[in-house]
Amino acid sequence: MELKTNEKHRRGLHPDEFADTIYDITPELLEVWKIKVLICDIDNTLVPYDVPSADETLVEHLKNIEKSGVKIAFVSNNNKERVDFFNEPFGFFANEKSGKPFGKGIRRCIKHFNVDKKNIVLVGDQLFTDVLGAHGAGIKAILVSPIKEKENAFFKIKRMAERPFLKYFKRKRMKEFK
Repeated sequence: MELKTNEKHRRGLHPDEFADTIYDITPELLEVWKIKVLICDIDNTLVPYDVPSADETLVEHLKNIEKSGVKIAFVSNNNKERVDFFNEPFGFFANEKSGKPFGKGIRRCIKHFNVDKKNIVLVGDQLFTDVLGAHGAGIKAILVSPIKEKENAFFKIKRMAERPFLKYFKRKRMKEFK
């Protein structure tokens, strides 16, 4: 995968980039994109929502990104216990009950690292929380495919509402880079 970016920063629900998984986001790609801070959603972005911790592959992947000089943070709407337990093998800056899409937790990460917003990207699996929250805080957003679909009605409706936007954005993306 090659991250292709426009100088013009996207707004609203339109992701700046798409990736299948967090593993498509490599240190080399982040260097090309001049990213110094990677903010990651946890649930359904890094692990399924019902898996409490990262496996060895994920730990190694994120540690390799960190070794390349990119700072990493976790930002989640989940509770402190969930986020702290997940963060144990990493020790990254983490923000629970982040208030996405309103961006309180995202802005806290930006302030913590004190890095120009153009060098920060958020990775998440939801348009209405992650992408909208990132853009509301003035940073880029990479949308990854959700790892596992939640079974409850709220998430089914939310995913259904995202579909037409995703279809439009992906079709538009294909035209941009032809």
